[in-house]
Amino acid sequence: MQGGRIGVVLQIIYEDGEADEIRKKLPYIRTYFSEASPVIESKRLTEMLHASTLKDPLTGLYNRRFLDQFTVRLVASAERSKKNIALLMCDIDFFKETNDTYGHKTGDAVLIGTANILTKLVRPTDFVIRYGGEEFLIILPEADEEKALDVAERIRRAQEENVFSAESARFSKTLSIGLAIYPVGSATFDESIHFADTALYAAKKSGRNRVVLYEEGMIKEERVESDSVKKR
Repeated sequence: MQGGRIGVVLQIIYEDGEADEIRKKLPYIRTYFSEASPVIESKRLTEMLHASTLKDPLTGLYNRRFLDQFTVRLVASAERSKKNIALLMCDIDFFKETNDTYGHKTGDAVLIGTANILTKLVRPTDFVIRYGGEEFLIILPEADEEKALDVAERIRRAQEENVFSAESARFSKTLSIGLAIYPVGSATFDESIHFADTALYAAKKSGRNRVVLYEEGMIKEERVESDSVKKR
């Protein structure tokens, strides 16, 4: 027992003729666990602390630190299996208006509700990450373009149909989603994330509440527009 809760369970399986011998060893086993208990508890707390640094405290989703630590493992797994990884960059449309109109408490509720929708519509083997503010990154290992587009559209539709509430008001919030496939057209995983973000930019630009697949040339178009804005 550790802190009033069960910390470790040891199951001993033995033949009928070994019962007496096991009983003789039980005091030694109890002593071992008694002395090992502080070490086991320390390790458990260390693992819990480490896990907490990889989670967003508001939504319970993974954070960007998780992404930084596990990217190498994700990429290595994809290379071994020779399978693609789909990346969905999702952004809540007009989120600032929600905070301005209903307050940050309601804004937090929208973030939590959106996170719940995302996690319910992906597989247990997928990763949902709070990438920043109102932006989420979904990683779908071993997913092709068709599968990823289907998942993205189901997420977009579920968010659109969901109703949020704030005191007496009821409202809906939509998602814009950019999709990219690693390693299609990219040299690195980070570049594929940038492709997904660029596709998200295109979804926003073309009217929001839609899914846009990254296509070659979008980066160039984005840079051209950014340069033209800077010149003004």
